[in-house]
Amino acid sequence: MQLRKWTYISPYHSNLIKDTNRLAVFHEGIKDYYYNIKKENLGYTKNQNKKSKSYSKKLDNIVYDLGTGSGILAYFASKYFKSVIAIDKDSKIIECAKKSFVDIKNITFISQDALKYEFKKKADLVICEMLDTALIEEEEVLVLNRLQDYIKEDGKVIPQGIINIAEPVHMENDKIHYEDVEHGSNFDKDDNDCDDVEHGSNFDKYVNDFDNIKYKLDDNKNDNYHVLGKSVEFSSFDFLDYINPNFKTVINFKIDNFSEKNENKYEKFINGIKITTFTKINEDIICGPTPMLNPPLFIPLETHKNMELINKDEISIELQYIMGGGLETIKAKII
Repeated sequence: MQLRKWTYISPYHSNLIKDTNRLAVFHEGIKDYYYNIKKENLGYTKNQNKKSKSYSKKLDNIVYDLGTGSGILAYFASKYFKSVIAIDKDSKIIECAKKSFVDIKNITFISQDALKYEFKKKADLVICEMLDTALIEEEEVLVLNRLQDYIKEDGKVIPQGIINIAEPVHMENDKIHYEDVEHGSNFDKDDNDCDDVEHGSNFDKYVNDFDNIKYKLDDNKNDNYHVLGKSVEFSSFDFLDYINPNFKTVINFKIDNFSEKNENKYEKFINGIKITTFTKINEDIICGPTPMLNPPLFIPLETHKNMELINKDEISIELQYIMGGGLETIKAKII
């Protein structure tokens, strides 16, 4: 079978496509949604005879892919549904997606801001991967809040929501920064040169092999920070609910991780927090950070005052930011 020729807008989007763990969980979520409908309406399951025409029949459900980017998630949905509307405000990347999927006739690519698009029909399924750690930089919350009036009562969103946890840390870098993972996080999102690439593998086989991928994130050992206490879940959100983008909370930590501390390398004070976001695709699939999905975020404290700590100390940190407002809206301080 002929290789799919990928047309992408930047190295950043190319690496999004190459992050197979990220793609795998979304592909599985879309497939699960399809088979759940099959099961409810027709009694079919994933293990049904695949030669049956009714088994493989595409459904009429109304599906939107918002912030479609390269179009890969819309392509996944096109395998299961008769029509997919894929929207992105970047006109250049929409043109690239059209070229990449020129042979897929049941995707309609639209160049428009999802915050302004006039939805003519209410959605059965909304796919929206405008994710970033704690939802601070991207417009996921703003877009999904607007969609409250345009999704059916029994409609679904992929992903279903997120869970945020925080850890108290001593870190050498005193700036807001992301933890580097396999592909790093410093790609130029504004590189608008549209290049052609072939990823060197049969694309349909590449998609089918997602079923065999283990959603496992290797432990990332980093000598540039030290965790001082247990993680705390400080927020979780269901994307079917309205979410106030102005976020503020107090996180209470117990400092209890000095026993393994290298006295010659780490100071005995907390000067930051590490935030990790887990993506809830559906009730059965939760995904931690992957190379291109929600890398852990380090936030320095405004007033740590070199506070020396001892085992079993408790400390409270006030954290606030605006979802979709950017990293410059973050404030974190000891109270």
